Amino acid sequence: MITIHKKNNPLLVNIIILRVIAIILVVLGHSLRNMEAPNLHLFFPYYTSEIEVFIKNYIYSFHMPLFFFISGYVFYFINTKKEKNYSISIELKKKFKRLIIPLYATSFLILLPTMFIFGNLNISILKQSIFMLQMVSNDHLWFLEALFLIFILIIPISSYVKKQKIFTLIVIVGLTILLYINIPLHVSFLSILFKYLPYFVLGIITQKLNFTSTKKTYLFIGLFLLIIHFIGFLILNNFYYMDINNKYVVYVLAMLGIYAYYSLATYISHLEIPSSIWEKILILDNNSFSIYLFHVVVLYIILYFNRYFTIENNWFRIISVLIFGILLPIYIQKILSKNKFTSFLFSIKHKTINE
Repeated sequence: MITIHKKNNPLLVNIIILRVIAIILVVLGHSLRNMEAPNLHLFFPYYTSEIEVFIKNYIYSFHMPLFFFISGYVFYFINTKKEKNYSISIELKKKFKRLIIPLYATSFLILLPTMFIFGNLNISILKQSIFMLQMVSNDHLWFLEALFLIFILIIPISSYVKKQKIFTLIVIVGLTILLYINIPLHVSFLSILFKYLPYFVLGIITQKLNFTSTKKTYLFIGLFLLIIHFIGFLILNNFYYMDINNKYVVYVLAMLGIYAYYSLATYISHLEIPSSIWEKILILDNNSFSIYLFHVVVLYIILYFNRYFTIENNWFRIISVLIFGILLPIYIQKILSKNKFTSFLFSIKHKTINE
């Protein structure tokens, strides 16, 4: 049974598996279209099936909260390995290099040219550049901004939190939910912070509690929560068309999805994973950040050619984006990792030619 992958970062195997599931869901979710969530400057397909909209809504009911949950889980796991009195400024600089520099590099060097060549850019490049500089209209890259805002809040108090009992974290969750409830989503960028901070803190709490059980228990809990989450989603999808105003309902539905897939990933981590499969899992995990940064380029290109050649086969688009949206970023990361500057820009580990 594999418990820790020792060759790379000492992250728990269940989180490696969960992160791979999450990044696949991101690429799949972006390959799907619906009327409520198109990227701003993408060409829209001529036809979108109901099943496609249904699957997209299901994925969107939990997949981004899942990423914040994973981030909180990993943050606490790594943070416990560091000295208690570490430098806050150094940690924030690391997060700036990890999140904000790749956000701007991807925005201006990758996303903006893609929008101009393959997108439906209905404003000037100068205006779009100003928006991107303000971290507005950066498509999927909003996640990096939101995560950095969370770290600005969490890192200064993390040394204090490490010394306290779990009650402190529970208080933080409660205060966060109250803040989120009382801040309308359209007020400012702080609404993003308070919307997703609870999931990040839930990841911290889950890692701190470190609940262990048998693989059968994880399988039972995972399947049970998966069924409950899907039933809840069906009810909301049928009667409210995902236009949910009750923020508690949004939290509950997302948490059901998070813990369903977390439990299933933990169950899988208890199985005997063949080395050939594990190697592929690690490839996806090691490239997950680049997949997140670059996969939307494939979506722009495929939607452009679908529009240009009037291709109306939705499944061709979905499968193409899913396959090439994963493979192309892996190839791009391999190229960028050979140069120190590009490795720095896109937060990729630099590799020499012999590596």
